[in-house]
Amino acid sequence: MRNSHPVVLLIILNVFLSSQSSATELDFSRLSLGAQWQKNRLYYGQTETQNNPSLNLYSRYELSRYSYIGADINEAQADGQRQRHRNINGFLAADYPILDGRLYVGGSIKQRWFLNAGQNWNYHEWGAQLWHPSGVVLRAEYAPDFYHLSTSALLLHTGITRAFNDQWYWQAQANRFSSPESDKAFFYQAGLGFNHGRWNIEAGFYYAPKPDLSVPGGRIEPSQILLQTSWAIF
Repeated sequence: MRNSHPVVLLIILNVFLSSQSSATELDFSRLSLGAQWQKNRLYYGQTETQNNPSLNLYSRYELSRYSYIGADINEAQADGQRQRHRNINGFLAADYPILDGRLYVGGSIKQRWFLNAGQNWNYHEWGAQLWHPSGVVLRAEYAPDFYHLSTSALLLHTGITRAFNDQWYWQAQANRFSSPESDKAFFYQAGLGFNHGRWNIEAGFYYAPKPDLSVPGGRIEPSQILLQTSWAIF
């Protein structure tokens, strides 16, 4: 699996270029761009910034009514031995309605690059999800070569997001991480969010019953308060 990263990139680029083959230029009405600040960037229960804040730029382009391609760039202060502070992700995803729109089923492929890192952490992951318009989602993500460490990882995610009104909402999630190289890890999150115009702010709490559990790439982070704010540029 260690040589599969170029193949994943080619799949993403090929789909994007195919969608533009009959057009002379990009349709910017399908493009969204935003910026985000996070108190700590957690991924699969690990910090990728050594608990430092992270500044992120994200983009998304609709290929069709149900499919899209995107990328995000994440930057934080360099710290620690792992040096995963600078990260670029590229992804291709699709969601399709079933049962007359009462449910949606989707899949995704994501390639992750870590620039100027202490070692090669690059890897890709596959995702599948089932979600309901009410805000309930079930998702599985599988990385065959997690953090380029010659071992696999599986994340099972259950989440719900519900609105109080046009501006306020709450969300909660439960996650289970497993790998052949470690014990299973569980971590949970709940938060409250507020939307105003192009701005969003969300505060929450992350809870891990077994903090500091050793997993491929590092350790599960201890419980902590989460904070993030984002701005939709267009």
